[in-house]
Amino acid sequence: MKWNLDDARLIADSVLIDLESHCYRCEIVGSIRRRKPQVKDIDVVCIPKPYDFGLLERGIATVVNQWPMSRGGMD
Repeated sequence: MKWNLDDARLIADSVLIDLESHCYRCEIVGSIRRRKPQVKDIDVVCIPKPYDFGLLERGIATVVNQWPMSRGGMD
């Protein structure tokens, strides 16, 4: 799937909003940062804050596990 730059930027911005409270730093990289007219994938690099394990999972994993199409860099 390919997106135009504006649509991809909107999706990436919503990802940053979801992740920002769980990360020390979070940046949009790749095709969007380079402002390519057609974007094949959305790349975000984060430095996550530590999170708790136990009965209730908290932190960045709770956000990422909800995404239907997260691949974590794997092909």
